[in-house]
Amino acid sequence: MASRKRSPESAPASASKQAKLFQPVAVKFEPTELIHSVNLQRITAVTKARDEILQHPIFADMLSASPLKMEEGNHKAQRDNVSFSAKHATTTLSSSGKYDCSANLFWLKLTHLSQPGVPISERSINVIMETKFATPQTLLDQFVVRAPDQATGESIMRRFGALEFVSPPELVHALVLRIHERLGEADEDELQGWRKLCLCSTFIFETLGTAEEAYWRAVNLREMVVSDFESLARDVTQRVYELVGYRSLIKTTANRDLSNKELASAWKEHVIQTDSKFSDRVTENFVDTAMKVYHRLFTAAPESLDIIMEDCWPPCSAMGAVEDAKLHGKASPFNQLSSLEQITMKGKTAENMLWIMKSMVDYLHHMPDEFGPTNFTFRQLKGASGSVGYIQLFLTKKEVMEYFVTNVLCKFPRESFKDMVKLNLTNHNIFRSFCGSEGKEVDLSWQGEYTDAEILVVQFLKVAVFGKTPDPHFKTILKGGTNIEDVMLSQKVADLVSEILLKLEAEISPGKVKESVLAADDDEDPETKVSLESLVDSELLEDEENAKELQEHLRAVKEYAGRFITFRPFEQSVLKTQQLLEGTVLQKFPVRGKYWCVWYDTKTQGESSAQPHCRCPPYQKATFKKHVHAAFQARGETEITEETLVMCMDGFRSLEAQFSKDLVLPSGDVMMKSLNTFQVAYDEKALRTRKCLTRGMVSQVEGLHVYSKEGLALTDRERKTYVGSTHGSLIGPVVVSPFRGGFLVSKECKEKMLGENGKVLAGGPCQGQGSLPGDIEDMLPASFYSLPTAFYIEMIHSFELGGVYDSTCMDVNFALACLKSKVPYIGSCLSEYACEVLEAEVVRACWKEFLTPESELYDVNLHKLVDAQGTQGVKGAKGGKGKKGDRCDAQGPQGHTDSSGLRVGSCCSGLSAELLALEMLRVSFVSCVACEIDHKLLNLNHAMHGHCNVFSDCCTEEFLASPSCDLFVAGFPCQPFSKAGNNHGILDPRGHVIFWILRWLWLHKPLCFILENVGNFAQQHKETLDMIISILTVMNIYHVEWKVLENSAVGWLPQHRERIFICGVRKASLLRPFVWPGDVAMLPLRNYFKENIQHQEELGMDSLNNTEKNNVQKLAANVAKQGWILGHEEYVCDISGSVPHAMWGVSPCLTVTRAGSSGHWLSWLERKMTTREILSLQGTSLERVGDYWHHMSERQLRRAAGNAVPVPLLARVIKMVLIACGKVH
Repeated sequence: MASRKRSPESAPASASKQAKLFQPVAVKFEPTELIHSVNLQRITAVTKARDEILQHPIFADMLSASPLKMEEGNHKAQRDNVSFSAKHATTTLSSSGKYDCSANLFWLKLTHLSQPGVPISERSINVIMETKFATPQTLLDQFVVRAPDQATGESIMRRFGALEFVSPPELVHALVLRIHERLGEADEDELQGWRKLCLCSTFIFETLGTAEEAYWRAVNLREMVVSDFESLARDVTQRVYELVGYRSLIKTTANRDLSNKELASAWKEHVIQTDSKFSDRVTENFVDTAMKVYHRLFTAAPESLDIIMEDCWPPCSAMGAVEDAKLHGKASPFNQLSSLEQITMKGKTAENMLWIMKSMVDYLHHMPDEFGPTNFTFRQLKGASGSVGYIQLFLTKKEVMEYFVTNVLCKFPRESFKDMVKLNLTNHNIFRSFCGSEGKEVDLSWQGEYTDAEILVVQFLKVAVFGKTPDPHFKTILKGGTNIEDVMLSQKVADLVSEILLKLEAEISPGKVKESVLAADDDEDPETKVSLESLVDSELLEDEENAKELQEHLRAVKEYAGRFITFRPFEQSVLKTQQLLEGTVLQKFPVRGKYWCVWYDTKTQGESSAQPHCRCPPYQKATFKKHVHAAFQARGETEITEETLVMCMDGFRSLEAQFSKDLVLPSGDVMMKSLNTFQVAYDEKALRTRKCLTRGMVSQVEGLHVYSKEGLALTDRERKTYVGSTHGSLIGPVVVSPFRGGFLVSKECKEKMLGENGKVLAGGPCQGQGSLPGDIEDMLPASFYSLPTAFYIEMIHSFELGGVYDSTCMDVNFALACLKSKVPYIGSCLSEYACEVLEAEVVRACWKEFLTPESELYDVNLHKLVDAQGTQGVKGAKGGKGKKGDRCDAQGPQGHTDSSGLRVGSCCSGLSAELLALEMLRVSFVSCVACEIDHKLLNLNHAMHGHCNVFSDCCTEEFLASPSCDLFVAGFPCQPFSKAGNNHGILDPRGHVIFWILRWLWLHKPLCFILENVGNFAQQHKETLDMIISILTVMNIYHVEWKVLENSAVGWLPQHRERIFICGVRKASLLRPFVWPGDVAMLPLRNYFKENIQHQEELGMDSLNNTEKNNVQKLAANVAKQGWILGHEEYVCDISGSVPHAMWGVSPCLTVTRAGSSGHWLSWLERKMTTREILSLQGTSLERVGDYWHHMSERQLRRAAGNAVPVPLLARVIKMVLIACGKVH
């Protein structure tokens, strides 16, 4: 008893008390510690190393081992250093605020980051490992440990294992990783040396009451050791994050926003100024530039931080570690703040900035003999006076690639080849893995399946985009400030392209090519030629005089249409489109009226490549910009004038923010403009002849966004077609015609009208995709989204238009409206052929208008002439094939939960319940990735589902490099978080899997994801849950929600099983609010069990062990006390544990252990569960598993079922996630 009364400072505690005293507290990870994948990887590595060190026999007691004095550790003491004493600590801290002592390194929270927002340099850690910790003979530095205000020795002891230090963490991480590295190779003497080194640490406890004090102390401690360890010097990127971290700290603690000047002053006041050639001095100008770089580069393009922190020049293999450490600070071309600023200024967009940086890394890695860090200084990146810098060169190469893909690659017939190029040969890293580089050979056998012309495409990209040979040529051309068309037309590039096209033409059947050309130019093409025979009955042409008069009228109709209507093909080059428009009446707009307009309808900016009849093409900002700039420049203008309107229809997608962002000057600068938004309301019944219900409704209101110079000044008058006045914001109701009532063309004609660029790439099927009505036979609407002529007449009237440039022309209705209103119209078409087809259709429609008495264009003489034989002699325009009086009723809604091609990935896959759930939902999918550590279960899973890629360990770089997907599902290991497990959380090595899953999400950013675990996770491991949610939130691209769901309430299965679901949907793809599935009625328990089964005795009373038999008797007695008989009621009893319990009408949770031992006891059947019944209680069946499981035992199959999430429950969650992101209806 005496030993128990001794205080810790006077004598060692007993073994039991000491174990309790030194037991580490649960480590809490701050979200900012894992703010980036670089830090996440480092912390995960250190945590894993620590855990494996503690499992080694020599280090097994490290958490409770007492520290050694310096002489005990065979280290020369620099001063008298005594072991930690709680009493002395209390006294000294209260009097001086500091206390130093000999301590145990493992008392620290080894994963702690004193400045969590600053990325850790892996290079620094590697240098320290190879120099300072080459052997265990080095004397450890002093570690400054934070002691809160009023801290006592006892309170410090309670934090052993989680003490937060403010010294540079690289020193601690390097030592832990070095010890871990030596575990498998070192002899016992060396490992004892490392143990002694850890037990001879020197801690200096300092009272740092506020977070700000701790922050400045961490900064200064680093500055003080830079002279000894130059690798610890902050590079530019880390310094930027240090400044951002302090500004964020002040905002959090003091709710104050620091200006750049105040931030610079605070730095100067608090930080020890040292002379280091490796760190830039922090001035006000430095802070100004740092903040610009942080917001424009690091925030806009987070991947840029990965590129910088790789910091792999010069390569470690090229020189010794010491020399490498000396070069670390200034060696990186990204370690110049001015260079980073130049990248942001010239790159402008995240895509361009990342391309520049990846191009620099590509040159350094793959052309090391010719390019080093000194080739990418600020001066060379920017370009000296009169010269072209590397930034402009790299951006030009990107434009060359994009232009080539858009204008040359599209000519190749094989879709598989074009997809391969776009997927694999437009990214630096993937291109090198496919095609290699100088000095790096790769397997090129994959090229064997491609033709000579296709191989030339690969060679073009290798030379012109990813090679250095054309660089001088490009720089010479760019000196003149020319655009991408001029670069492509330059002799060297043009020769390469010509060679490709000649080879391609030779490979295509010459006869087929000539036939296509002839078809396009054939004067007899009925789609482009208008003859009298196509307009009137042949009887009217038998009379020669009649025929001459009709021919004269046809000429007059063509002339009249030509006075107002012009069609021009759209060119991808702004310059060429501008030149085509310069010879038109556009320069004289507005001819009549107050305004002229650029009309841009996102519904007709081409046609979606998937389900075009029910899906609008994706918005194309580049096309929008080109049309606006070409139209303005053709008039000699660069921006909106007082008589200009830019009118944009958003296709029910609320794109006003995107329009406003993209409506810029040709230089990219902001264009002065004012926005007015109108709502176009559609008639529901008419709209439903084209559209199906979406989420049970049909969208009837579309946005019309009108941009003017200083706001609209419309005359207040009644609308011409619809109710209301011109000062109202609502226009409608607009009655659209059914498809069969519009302008129909043949499928061949439609393909030629769309041209090379008319098909806009879209993903899988949309909701409620429906189908085209059968009565249009083999014809297709020229536009699936045509609006009635009456609507366009209203636009001309309400907005007082005196000229229209229709930049998204796919039919003739707007042209007819202008014709009737006598307003000039220019329509930009997708191809030259489309211009010819629409010109012909305008003539046909105009002819019909001349014959219609109610029309503004009615010609009584023409009507008399054709009416001589009766109106039966008149042929109408091509549109409207139905009989007179036909009416197309709206089709009923065709709801779909079909998401054909949904790419699915999973981790900790088990039986892949997510795929079983998708089968239940009848959603078409492709399983891209599956990962399962149990090899037998992985084989079963793969046999059941046939995954494209399988992995056996998610904690590997190979898994991180797996393909991306649309839906990612991960049920990370539950044992560390379960009541039935050890409940150690992330202190359990299996708990580390969540870090790898988060890292996968960070790298791949799927459309949506679902993470799931036991319900206990939310109650017992709230800090870990908060950490996960914070990391997902910091990514800033997902809408994230979590909830604990009870299976019997939400998943209808009669099994009590709580699971937590963490769901995320990309904000940009969130089409409707995410809603958790509600409660449903639970199915009866008896539905899942049969009364008579084969071999029932194998599961009956005789099969039970003594504990289970006793537990059945205990439960029978408890139920009898309540007036019931156990064997007569539907009780499901958990009898395998030390404390039995029973549930009526529902099964207790089927854990892995319980399912493996044949589940629970069924009181009314007096037996345990069969494998079939266990699977059914999880929502699947033995038939679905099939015969694939026979290579594993039946017990292993039951355990796999017990480890799964109930399929119907998961299906309901998946359905709500997919509804939110628009993948199912």
